[in-house]
Amino acid sequence: MKERKNGLEMKDVEGKTARQRAEGQTQAANPKRTAIIYGLGIGVIGLIINIACAFASSPILEQQKNVPTANALTYIGLGLSCLQVILNLALCFIGGWFIGKRFLNGRLGFWTGSISTLLVYIVSTALNWIPGYPGNQSTVSSPTTESPIPAPLGGILLLLIGVFVVFIIGGIFGQWGSTRAAYKYRAQYAAAEEEEAEED
Repeated sequence: MKERKNGLEMKDVEGKTARQRAEGQTQAANPKRTAIIYGLGIGVIGLIINIACAFASSPILEQQKNVPTANALTYIGLGLSCLQVILNLALCFIGGWFIGKRFLNGRLGFWTGSISTLLVYIVSTALNWIPGYPGNQSTVSSPTTESPIPAPLGGILLLLIGVFVVFIIGGIFGQWGSTRAAYKYRAQYAAAEEEEAEED
C-alpha cells in the first residue's frame, strides 16, 4: 500500500520515495524526446486556437475595410490577435510545467515551448497562403516602391527571423514553467524525505 502525506505519495510497496520514483521515471523515458512530443501536442492545440481566432476575426476585418477610422471593430480584431499570442505563450508555460513536474528538470521546458511556437508559426504562415483563408497573403498587393532586396529573398529572411524569434520566446516561457515546477516539486520531495527520516 502507498502512504500519503501532505498530498504526496511517501513510499510505495517497494519502499521508494517520491523523489526516487521521479528519478526512475526520468531514467526509463527519454526526457528530451518527451519534451518535444509535449511541444508538438501543445502546438496542435495552439494551431486550433489560432485557426478559430482567424475565422472569428475574419468578418470583423472585412467590415473594418469599409471604415476609414478606427472603431470598436478595430479593437476587437486587435484583441483577438493579442488573445492568440497570450494563449499560445500560456500553453508553452503549462507544457513546460508538466515536463518540469515529471522529470524535475528546469531546462527541458525550453524544448517544449520552442517546438510548440515553432509549429504554430510555420503552419500558420503556410495557412495564410491558402486561397480563402482569413488573412490570405496572395491577395495582398505588392508595394509600389522598389526594394533593394528581391521579394523572394526578403520573404525568406523575414520567415527565418520570425522562426528564430518565436523559437526563443516559446522556449523562454516553456523553461519558465518547467523551472517553476521543478523547483516546487523538488522542495516538496525534499520535505517529504525529511519527514520520512524523522519518522524512521
